[in-house]
Amino acid sequence: EEVRGATASLMEKISKNPRLAVGLANPRFMQAIEDMKRDPEAAQKKYKGNKEIEDFITEFAGVMGEHFNELGAKKESEEKKNKKAEQQQQPMGPDIGPLAEQALKRQKEREAKGEVGWDDSASQAEVDKIIGNQELASILMDPEMQRVLQECAIPGKMNKFMNDKTWGPKIKLLIDNGLIKIER
Repeated sequence: EEVRGATASLMEKISKNPRLAVGLANPRFMQAIEDMKRDPEAAQKKYKGNKEIEDFITEFAGVMGEHFNELGAKKESEEKKNKKAEQQQQPMGPDIGPLAEQALKRQKEREAKGEVGWDDSASQAEVDKIIGNQELASILMDPEMQRVLQECAIPGKMNKFMNDKTWGPKIKLLIDNGLIKIER
């Protein structure tokens, strides 16, 4: 548990150091720490030549410096761990599109249940054929295209996108390859 930046490990280090333990119980030494916090330059001048307080401040500063270095290293390690966990959750990159994200989520759920990814080899062969077609694969993995395909479920949007010079040819290619079925 932390109390104003003082962790249990810091308190333990201080209590195991006789010079610091005695110094922290001494009002003069505590005043020196307060003076250092308020105005370090003035405190250095004030206590210059007072070997006892100078040694205490040096020792105290060393323990505090070590403590903050450890805290920084711990925080950095946690940030790296969190970043690595985030990267593992997004194996294909930061924006793979909503449909790909849903597919990855369903695949992870199936794997968690111990289910096989494909029901039969015919389905796998069909997927392999689609992935082998670079143009189809590119269209399907385009995050913007995935958003367009989602919008096509809204009445009237399919006609709008079919008539669009960018999206129309791509949607037609998906229809021609049996990836989209349109009810007439």
